[in-house]
Amino acid sequence: GLNIMNLTAAIFFAHLFLIVGAGQVDDNDTCTAMAFLLHFFFLSTFTWSAVIAYNLLRTFVLQKSTAMPHSLERSGYYFTFTLCWSIPLLICVTCLALDLSEAVDIQYGTDAMCWI
Repeated sequence: GLNIMNLTAAIFFAHLFLIVGAGQVDDNDTCTAMAFLLHFFFLSTFTWSAVIAYNLLRTFVLQKSTAMPHSLERSGYYFTFTLCWSIPLLICVTCLALDLSEAVDIQYGTDAMCWI
């Protein structure tokens, strides 16, 4: 249930920033921030979807659905939570740093739309 709630939050914020911020091309800094947030939340959607797919595989194909003690289940969720939000953040911060240093031309935000 918690994985699906996080996936739903990532999808919600990705679509919210897409609707609200994708057309903010007037200010370059705002456009870059919106493109960064869109990149982050769509990557987070991917990571949460991958975790849910792995859990389904583990439960139905590998049949590893043995009951775990509550403390181990909770610590596993904290690990998953940290991984699924920090990996996209690390990727996005790296891409933003490369874009701002002009080492790579990623183009966070253009004249037409605040997107990569």
